[in-house]
Amino acid sequence: MTTIMQVYTTQATTNAQNDTKIVDIVMMCLNSVFVEMKMQISNIIMAVHPRRSSNHYLLKSFRIVGSLFCISSSLSSLILLCLCNPLNGIYIGLVTTVLLIGFIEWVIAVLPFGPSHELNEHCELALQVCFPFHHLFTNAFLHVKIKGLIDEWGETRRELWFVLIAQTVVIGLTIVWDILLCNNKRALLQIVKDKSKHHQGHRRITDRCSAVTVTVTVISEILMVGITSLSVAIIVGLFLMQKN
Repeated sequence: MTTIMQVYTTQATTNAQNDTKIVDIVMMCLNSVFVEMKMQISNIIMAVHPRRSSNHYLLKSFRIVGSLFCISSSLSSLILLCLCNPLNGIYIGLVTTVLLIGFIEWVIAVLPFGPSHELNEHCELALQVCFPFHHLFTNAFLHVKIKGLIDEWGETRRELWFVLIAQTVVIGLTIVWDILLCNNKRALLQIVKDKSKHHQGHRRITDRCSAVTVTVTVISEILMVGITSLSVAIIVGLFLMQKN
């Protein structure tokens, strides 16, 4: 009976440790989804509602909530990593960096600037700079941590590596898309604002505005759905790998 109890205790401890190792990855996958949603939905709001006074507080509220979700997920992952034995400095360093970037984004989002404040453009530029680093460090953690699990468990999951590579490619496309929008933001907003000045009799302006709005909305939604789907695929693959 003593031997049986020791076996069950050892197996339960091992399963708990494996669950902890997977849950922190799940939290970082959610963090990647929150970052993507925060940025792409902000782009959609700016394209659909171009007037500064009407969309400023909506964007501000959404960015605050999105930053809080990012902070919560990365902080949960950091706590789970600290509960693991032994501790790994690379994992903790990457998650701490992600947590710090998320906190910086939250601080920028809560700054009490009105819609006509001169520092709004600088704040948005700072958020645009934080976005790619947030994604890159999160993706780096996923690659390093999943590689460590595969080496530890002795599993060769090519499908999981393909999903990770696909997610990295989509993140690269997201960063490129964000840079393009940032560089052409003023021109795009001017096109959309022209529509509000000429409701009728300017068919060309209306068509051009509709094309811009639809393009920004569709591409942003595709990127957001892509990151979400790949993150879910990574989570499912990890649980299947643990089960085997």
